[in-house]
Amino acid sequence: MVYVAGADRFLFRLLKDRPDIFYVPHFNIPILYPGRLVTAIPDIIMHSFSTERGTTLPKFYFKFKKLVYRLVVYVAVRRSYKVIVPSKDVKADFIKFYPEIPEGKVCSRVRRCGPCFP
Repeated sequence: MVYVAGADRFLFRLLKDRPDIFYVPHFNIPILYPGRLVTAIPDIIMHSFSTERGTTLPKFYFKFKKLVYRLVVYVAVRRSYKVIVPSKDVKADFIKFYPEIPEGKVCSRVRRCGPCFP
């Protein structure tokens, strides 16, 4: 059994404070948290380009790990009130891999420099 020090206290603190929206900067969301989540997912490249050639893990373990990864991302996307992605291309990937997710749930926020940089 794996124990993360302080994780239980963090969840209890969230339940006590009851924020209106909880921002999670990664797809590893707190599964037991019942409130609204906004999740930032930088990419889903492992959905497209993850192959057995790029790992030293045994084949069975690699496939199991990839299955768990896909499950965790799916649960994060389903549970989140909004999903923030960094570009329109990543948003298009989400819509391709998760057609049942409403397009309005995925928001692309492009990061860019100020107007003085061409």
